[in-house]
Amino acid sequence: MATLLPWIAGALLIAVILQLLRIAWGDAQRLKIRNADVLVLTALALGLSVSRAGHAILPDLAAGAMLFLLGLVFWLLRMMGAGDAKLYFPLGVVIGWGGLAFYALALIPASLLLWLSVRLGPAILPEGALRARLAHFASTRRYPYAVPMIAAALVALALRGA
Repeated sequence: MATLLPWIAGALLIAVILQLLRIAWGDAQRLKIRNADVLVLTALALGLSVSRAGHAILPDLAAGAMLFLLGLVFWLLRMMGAGDAKLYFPLGVVIGWGGLAFYALALIPASLLLWLSVRLGPAILPEGALRARLAHFASTRRYPYAVPMIAAALVALALRGA
């Protein structure tokens, strides 16, 4: 069983990354994060946390709870969508307590890059679907915030050493 644990953790990490990318793509396409996608990510994140050899799950749960409460406050202040707020729990579990600083530092440039893309993209990109999508974000003032959230989470995972 001990020899299987690294394989299980590796498979779960790959599944988590694929699910994160699926959620980011879906948010960029629909400006919605499906509850089913968040539930799948939560299950995968909890499994990954448990499968990490010699790793306590409580710090990961604390990170998830803290990010979720922060997201809930942002949602109540209408600064973030409900899907983004819900996404914060499994993101926190995946990142873990030890990855929160990396996440916060990576979220700043990722958010800035999204903002710059929406502001400048329609003016500098050639005609096409990407330009039209960025112009739509600019005109509606609704943004796929899961994209920078997930980009920052992937950076935090890489820096933490997954």
